Amino acid sequence: MMASNPVSDERLPAAGQDEAIPNLVLSSDIDRHCAACHTLVPLKAVKICGKCCRRAYCSPECQAIDWKIEKKDATRSQGHSKWCGLSYGEEDLDWVLREKFDPSSGVSLGLGVFAKRFIPSTSRIMVDYFQGHGLVVSADIIRDRCTIMKAVGRSKHLGHNCNGNANTQILLDLRVRIVYSKRGINPDEEITINILGYNDSLGSIIDPDTMYGNRRLGTFKTFSDCRRVLESKFNIICPSDCFCRDDDMDNLIISLRKAIEALYRKEDCLGFYPMPTYLVVPTVTMVKELERLLADLDKTGVCGLSRATYLRLAWRLASHRKKTLPLAHKFIKEAYDIYCNIFHPQSTYAMAVEMFVREPDQYEKYICIDY
Repeated sequence: MMASNPVSDERLPAAGQDEAIPNLVLSSDIDRHCAACHTLVPLKAVKICGKCCRRAYCSPECQAIDWKIEKKDATRSQGHSKWCGLSYGEEDLDWVLREKFDPSSGVSLGLGVFAKRFIPSTSRIMVDYFQGHGLVVSADIIRDRCTIMKAVGRSKHLGHNCNGNANTQILLDLRVRIVYSKRGINPDEEITINILGYNDSLGSIIDPDTMYGNRRLGTFKTFSDCRRVLESKFNIICPSDCFCRDDDMDNLIISLRKAIEALYRKEDCLGFYPMPTYLVVPTVTMVKELERLLADLDKTGVCGLSRATYLRLAWRLASHRKKTLPLAHKFIKEAYDIYCNIFHPQSTYAMAVEMFVREPDQYEKYICIDY
């Protein structure tokens, strides 16, 4: 993402009392929306963060609110001090809000988020402020749609698509909701998410009638269950050609769930400590099976974060045997790249795997089979 080049050297006083806040620069080729209050600012009055030269404000006061998360202004603050200079999309530069219409009736469907340029796969589209529930699919959220849909900023306008081109992840410690691309998004294409995350989470099953499972976060058993919940709880009726009506895809997702559950059971047998040789040991065939599973996951449109989860499973299995260590390094490197592209580089997700990317010799401690 390219930064806007300043067109004026006139600088305004730094917002607030925090000396770490960059000066604002009068710099814009287009009208911009203020990142804090969302007011549309005429191009001659747009004030840009002097450090990243991308984030726009209407005033130093709004910049101060957005720079650091304070309890009284938490519902307007991204905590830009954590994200300034990192790669992510900004309104008016990389994506826009605009009204969308039903193609058949012409009836307005409200606001949607649309790409303004090509957005590569696994890229941060927006880092939005967030206050509210931390889970994506749970009984609380399904019963009260407003819990999550009205607790966010611009990302609340993301539309639903059973095969959405984007996904979201909430970072409770930073109080932000990250929207990132699942695949390449073309200019003028609407940015959509699957609000139920059916093809993203292959873990715990939620009962569509009670909305509970053996864990609070999970997914539904079939596309049919998803459609029931979308219609009854969200008033969304999927069209006849919807991704969720592809029986072959549904069967593939169900088979992948079973295969991954079986691999998790094998991992439980392995552990991370020396073991008697009669237990299940990682084989080259098992690791190759994981590679095939990862390829099939791409067919289902799995999100980057879920793919990273399964890459870490593949890494843990492959790192038990010397012969499969090169594959282990390949798996963990891809997971690390995904975490850095989606999360903050200093997040626990990225830092947890960074050591194994930079110091592959650490794998030696996990080897159970020395050949």
